[in-house]
Amino acid sequence: LVRRTRICVGSLESGYIEDWPDAGSQIHALLLNPLGALKSSATFLPHAARLLGAGFDQEVSTLENVVLALRRDENLQILLYCDDCSLSGEQISSNLVDDFRHNAELRAICESRKNVGRPIALAIMLGVGFQDALNKVRSESIEWLPVIPHAGEVLDDRDKAFSATSTVFPRSEYQTWAHNLLVNRIGSSLYPDAPAGFGDIQALVVTSNNCPDDTLPAIHQSGIVGGIIWKALFPRISTPQIW
Repeated sequence: LVRRTRICVGSLESGYIEDWPDAGSQIHALLLNPLGALKSSATFLPHAARLLGAGFDQEVSTLENVVLALRRDENLQILLYCDDCSLSGEQISSNLVDDFRHNAELRAICESRKNVGRPIALAIMLGVGFQDALNKVRSESIEWLPVIPHAGEVLDDRDKAFSATSTVFPRSEYQTWAHNLLVNRIGSSLYPDAPAGFGDIQALVVTSNNCPDDTLPAIHQSGIVGGIIWKALFPRISTPQIW
């Protein structure tokens, strides 16, 4: 199980971020605060700030301050949301994008900018993401606020533990055995609301700074299973980290 778990170390620090040209003079963006605690983006925010040419001093705006920031700075082009991992896309779609969609003040500003040829876009930069999650977020695009998601490492159904094309448990007899053990027995005891991970994603993914809740609870959750102590292989961090 450990051997098959995909540890995505370096997804945030290398590859597409490092390969991008120095965009400090080309992109004028507002870096958004993550939806949850800073733990989800602790290792990513400094790289995004550096990409914007402001180093570690780049201001991180709360969602409530977006409208004020746009009114204050007419040159802003991008609202940039960063996260280490989004395997389902549900939180981004239902919270972040939906909140923007129903913000009348934000809509008025974006429509005004669009009409004069200075449109604003919501860019979503992820370290790791399933293709399904990217498609879901992309489909939430708003007419007056284009949504542009990108992941440094893109996964698909082959990276799900119990899919028909799974490379984790490719033989059906192994998959049935593993599902009974990891989901029906262990997962249902540790995390009854989502025994196969949030949204039933069935992921075996661990990033360099935390374990996503889309990953099987048997990987990241400790507890009691059948009267025996179960210790997480990669405990999910619940305390925010400050970068």
